[in-house]
Amino acid sequence: MSKIKKGAEHIGHEVKEGAESAGHEVKEGAESAGHDVKKGTEYAGHEVKEGAESAGHDVKKGAKSVFDKLKKSFS
Repeated sequence: MSKIKKGAEHIGHEVKEGAESAGHEVKEGAESAGHDVKKGTEYAGHEVKEGAESAGHDVKKGAKSVFDKLKKSFS
């Protein structure tokens, strides 16, 4: 086998290994990014739920306070 052919085969092998490695890294990066997005979405949903519960509690307290004041005014 000539040195040029051996060199070309070696370069082809190196390119193939590099492409496989790059593809694997892209796949892992995409999986990691997807996991991070899922965690972020779950966290944001939890924060929204807590905020809504807190706002509902505040509205309920405010309504009770208004009701109590009106009740005293008409007593």
